[in-house]
Amino acid sequence: MPNPNYGRSLPPRRSALGYALEGNRGTDTRRLLIQSTRGEGCPPLFFVDGVFLGDGVVVDIDQRLEVAGIEAVEFYAGTARIPSQYNLPGARCGVFLFWTRTGSER
Repeated sequence: MPNPNYGRSLPPRRSALGYALEGNRGTDTRRLLIQSTRGEGCPPLFFVDGVFLGDGVVVDIDQRLEVAGIEAVEFYAGTARIPSQYNLPGARCGVFLFWTRTGSER
């Protein structure tokens, strides 16, 4: 679905404990958002090399990863199929695991 926040300032990035991280927040460059097949807003969770980044509403994965640096991508739909270490709140919407070649996350 079209991103209603496209071109607007991004909220501050947060640490795993919820603290706002320093640095330029930038602009939301996601033209489209992922929507569940049920028609409701249900963003998937993103992990890079096993580290949780956030969900599809908060994280612009295109701005965080270089395509050439991706070694593999896994997708899990439905909480029964998700490995336990990635089964966080919100995982019912799906989980993407990105594995990089040399830690090419931006």
